[in-house]
Amino acid sequence: WELGILESILCVIVVGFSVDFTIHLADAYVESGGENDDKNAVNTDDSPSAIRYRKVRNALAVTGVSIVSGGISTLLGTFSMMLATITFFSRFGIVMFLTMTLSTAFSLLPFAAALMVVGPLGTDGMLSNFYGPYLRKAYAKLEEERHRAAVEMHNEAPFHAGTGL
Repeated sequence: WELGILESILCVIVVGFSVDFTIHLADAYVESGGENDDKNAVNTDDSPSAIRYRKVRNALAVTGVSIVSGGISTLLGTFSMMLATITFFSRFGIVMFLTMTLSTAFSLLPFAAALMVVGPLGTDGMLSNFYGPYLRKAYAKLEEERHRAAVEMHNEAPFHAGTGL
């Protein structure tokens, strides 16, 4: 099996499909508040591990069915492609079948487990925590330059006596 045009196309497609389910689950995790759904619960545990557990449970409740049904429908479609006699379709089917199997399994098993152990809480893990200070400095510098340019333009504008211009 040599690397050709087909394999190059598959590499681009596989990257997107391989992270699709994981990103959806991660987004649902971040959007989940981690509240306790049982309103009659006497003991509400607000420890970080309990909050992470509830956030993963809520994320799986919201996106788990979609991930499983999307994975199954794609697997069925690619399985039929694997049976094709045309090389392009059979290879495409094999690669997509493996990609979707691994992507579905990874998002539901080890990724969900990892979120339960080390998933971000609150504002932890937000990208704005990393690049936010740099953006604020850049924005302040830009505003300063705009103000300086406006002052210079005002100072350089000719003043016509008696016209108010």
